[in-house]
Amino acid sequence: LIPKRVFSAVSNGGRASLLEVLRPASRFDLTGFEAAIDEADAAMSLDPVITWLAARENAHLNRMSYLHPVSALPVVHYIAMKVKEVKDLRIITRGLMAGLPADVVEAHVI
Repeated sequence: LIPKRVFSAVSNGGRASLLEVLRPASRFDLTGFEAAIDEADAAMSLDPVITWLAARENAHLNRMSYLHPVSALPVVHYIAMKVKEVKDLRIITRGLMAGLPADVVEAHVI
């Protein structure tokens, strides 16, 4: 777990201190995260970071469900994928009902 003092240092130090806290983690894809942050800066939106985090979560759930097939993890993965599917369908429906172009709707479906 991350100590509370680290959270206060990150909140005061901004992006650079956040990256410094994440850098020692061996299993964290820092280059992918930095690329998502740079893309978010260019787009002036957090969508790239959210998409990156969601893809990472889905990959981790998938990996864990295959590593532990006789546990509850495959069920958790299945439910998470169904929740994602419902959210995607809602985004598509609401986007089309609002008259958004297909490429805009597609960009928001993770």
